[in-house]
Amino acid sequence: MKLNLFGPVTEATGYGVFVINLAKELGKICDLTLTPYSRTTYPGLERYIEKGANFYYDAPSVNIWHASSMQSFCGDTRIGFPIFEATKFSKSELWHLDSLDRIFVTSKWAADIVVKETQISHSYIDVIGGGIDPAVFHPSQGIDRVPNKVKYVSSSLPRPWALNIGKLEYRKGYNEIISAFLNYPGSLSIICLWHNHFAKNWLDIANSKLNISRCSCITLPGNAGILWKKDKKSLLLLPWEEKNTLIDLMKSCDYGLFPYRSEGWCLPLHEMMACGKPVIATNYSAPTEYLNENCGVLLEGDGMESMYEPMFFSDHDYGEWRKPSVDEIIDAMQRMENEDMREKWGRNSAISALNHTWEIQAKKILEAINGML
Repeated sequence: MKLNLFGPVTEATGYGVFVINLAKELGKICDLTLTPYSRTTYPGLERYIEKGANFYYDAPSVNIWHASSMQSFCGDTRIGFPIFEATKFSKSELWHLDSLDRIFVTSKWAADIVVKETQISHSYIDVIGGGIDPAVFHPSQGIDRVPNKVKYVSSSLPRPWALNIGKLEYRKGYNEIISAFLNYPGSLSIICLWHNHFAKNWLDIANSKLNISRCSCITLPGNAGILWKKDKKSLLLLPWEEKNTLIDLMKSCDYGLFPYRSEGWCLPLHEMMACGKPVIATNYSAPTEYLNENCGVLLEGDGMESMYEPMFFSDHDYGEWRKPSVDEIIDAMQRMENEDMREKWGRNSAISALNHTWEIQAKKILEAINGML
């Protein structure tokens, strides 16, 4: 089968990670061209990008991009693949979605939103989730390798270690993580890898937004991060790491902490589960496609609140998302103190995560396209 793929080719965003990994897997099972929106090359994808010069106008095309930018690709059959966290669409997004021949979304949750907000029926929508590479993300065999930046202060980090990874934005629940840390009655460490591809001075932003009081503060050498300590607790804020260091960090921590308001997939949560780690995560939006109560502690939150975030969700009514509860997060972290339960949940996390690999999702794409041709 011939297939054209459009999207950003970068590891700096979730969209880019989807494109890179799906292109690698699709290239193994179909005749693929790749038209990148960002970088013009990427290791292992060069031949697909070069083939874009001989674009298959008579073949289906899949565009992995924002719902508001579905005008930027062509093909015999135009399939849009937006990844979103909102429950409502703007007029522009509705127009773009309505122009498509078919739509891919990451979850049943997202599919229901498309049906509710548009005139498009479920029969024109396919669920194609995100994935993991099981050769990279898997439970560790032997002793975990603690990354050097963490090893430098590891003696100051009491167990258990909770890990939170994501963009520095309100949606991710970083305010609630800080509040839970300050009010936690026991001993633990929270390690946060917060970044923002659209804000280069992420550390200054983190400092000004977090404003942690009643804590001692240590700046690590070489701007490697900041360590806050209070009583028997530590919070370590690190800059974004390269992939191998990130994987080592996932495997050396005891559990994942993801009290998000809404997610289009949440790759770090999925990847940490694949590493055999239990998780604390909000029981809402796209992660419900692979997340269940056997994987850790699910957060229900304090109901729903209107979506608003100055950088990404400010220009129209995007609907609602879950409001995290600090008390619920603290209770969940206390439950994670049980090592036996962490081990049990971790095994279940790995099993659930492996049901959603990039290879499986690429095959689902071709099955969906074959079914409509």
